[in-house]
Amino acid sequence: MSTGAEANGPEPRRPVEMVLYVSPGSPASARAQQNIQGLIASLDPSRVDLDIRDVSEDPEGAEADRILFIPTLVVRRPLLTWIVGDLTNADEVLRLLRSMETEETT
Repeated sequence: MSTGAEANGPEPRRPVEMVLYVSPGSPASARAQQNIQGLIASLDPSRVDLDIRDVSEDPEGAEADRILFIPTLVVRRPLLTWIVGDLTNADEVLRLLRSMETEETT
């Protein structure tokens, strides 16, 4: 006996959900924005949901995400992860994002 979900195939995976917290006028924040956008370009864009937030405009969100340093990339889904810094270690960040892109979510 099969269910409707089986007939339609497995549920599509939700995208990796990320928030990059930045500060205006910060060279490191500008580099982080450039670096993450370049990294995302090498991934399937339908599998990545990126939100860039200015901490001066969203201090409550930054506090809720426990941001202590700027820039910080918060990967919210599938596995809560914080990456602090300007994301210049592209190979390591890309490896992490690709591993999360293939994570099964429940």
